[in-house]
Amino acid sequence: MSNFFKSSTFYYTLFGAGFGFCFPICSILLDMLVFKNLPFSFHQIIYVHTSNYLHFVIDTAPFFLGLAFGVAGWKQDNIIDYHKKLQLSRERVLTTLKENEVLIKEQNIFLEKTVGIRTFELQESNEELKQVVEELHATLELINRQKAELDASNKNITASIRYALTIQHATLPNQNQMQIVFKDYLLIFLPKDIVSGDFYWIYQIRKENKLTTFVAVIDCTGHGVPGAFMAMISYSMMNEIVKTQQNYEPNKVLGLLVSTSQQTFNSLEDNEIHGNTDIVFLKLEEETKQHKAVFATTRRPLYLFRKSTQMLEVLRKDKTFAEAAKFQEEDKFANQEVWLQEDDVLYLFTDGFTDQNNAARQRFGTNKLENLLQNIGTLDIKEQRNELLKELEKHKKEEAQRDDITVLGIKF
Repeated sequence: MSNFFKSSTFYYTLFGAGFGFCFPICSILLDMLVFKNLPFSFHQIIYVHTSNYLHFVIDTAPFFLGLAFGVAGWKQDNIIDYHKKLQLSRERVLTTLKENEVLIKEQNIFLEKTVGIRTFELQESNEELKQVVEELHATLELINRQKAELDASNKNITASIRYALTIQHATLPNQNQMQIVFKDYLLIFLPKDIVSGDFYWIYQIRKENKLTTFVAVIDCTGHGVPGAFMAMISYSMMNEIVKTQQNYEPNKVLGLLVSTSQQTFNSLEDNEIHGNTDIVFLKLEEETKQHKAVFATTRRPLYLFRKSTQMLEVLRKDKTFAEAAKFQEEDKFANQEVWLQEDDVLYLFTDGFTDQNNAARQRFGTNKLENLLQNIGTLDIKEQRNELLKELEKHKKEEAQRDDITVLGIKF
């Protein structure tokens, strides 16, 4: 309590209150001066106050000025305390600095000794590093030479494969041939690795004034260069069986293709390689107002969109090449027959479309494909092609293409 009476807060408060008392005293003296006939008494002072309420406000001056000066004094006390604490902190810092100087001198002596030892060790290490760097430079030069050789080889190989693609395209039906054979069609041919293990095949004959068209979409085992070799072999087999030997029944053609493959790939391993070939083979015959389609398939279904019902039909698929190899010639495959009307659409697919995965490793899938064909079946055939490609890209996004993709749609 005694410290309070010595503090700035107390002195500032006392000064403010004393200064504040000057205001009501001066106010009373001024009233007596203005009103000369006014007798000086407590009653008259009250009367003057009630006549002018400003006097009551002036009377509060000692309280408020004392309070204001007291707050100022309190802040002054805080500043004084802060400076005292700051001074103590400075003294402690100076003491700590002096102690640190001693420690630093001791540490410097230790570091000088340590640096000397480390410098000697580093000099020895540098000699070893120089040898290692020289060896690395020599290795890098060797790698760069090998890389240049590999780049040149890769460039030559890629150029050869692209030339092989030109040869492969030359064997496939071109746009003019397709337009002559079909009223309207869509074609999607997307090799995975430049050349393709997929191919499409068309042959047309007129016999006794009757036009017959043969169509096939074939997916050979593998993709890239191995798949392309398999495709060329299968392409030659198809020409031999149908064009040269004049076998025109789809089930017979597929049966002979299996038998020829067994003879060509006579080891068990090779049969397993060729046994995964998928094929959809069609024979289309023109009638008066309809088209008759006789077909045989391995593993892959044939899709038909009926204009009259606006519904998609899934036509039955048959056994695989490997399964067919176990049967007699006449039992290998069965013909199926379907009648087509104007504006009906047949779709032939390899499995690359349905097997394409997205970032979540989910396949496009057969159900999604069938729903898509159902939804786009009434569109113009070129618009259907655009929708198929759009949905494929929407599903695939940034994922790499997984397999060769071939789609052939024929509108009657």
